[in-house]
Amino acid sequence: MKIFEVTSPEIDTGKLFQLANFRANRAKDTASAPEVNKESFLKLASNMGINISNDQLVELINTAPLNGVFEPITRDDVVIKFKGAEPDVAMPDPNQSQAIVAAAAKSAMKRNQ
Repeated sequence: MKIFEVTSPEIDTGKLFQLANFRANRAKDTASAPEVNKESFLKLASNMGINISNDQLVELINTAPLNGVFEPITRDDVVIKFKGAEPDVAMPDPNQSQAIVAAAAKSAMKRNQ
């Protein structure tokens, strides 16, 4: 009998941080409520190739760097609220952000074909 160890890949907190900042800035630009539905955020993350569960998201939001963007949440919260101030965490390299957007665009183009 063989025993296999199953491990989940590490979650890219940099991508989640960028998604959170994008969503927060989008809320400011459209003068909408400074919040996002948790299920919507999980779907957006999934579309970016970030496989994350509800429990993992709650844990990450309550730790750095995402705690600089979001208010603390619990497992049962339906809505994630943005903090009013800009996060005091260094922004990721712009080249890295462009590479992530390019990869997401390529993925979207493949789905449309």
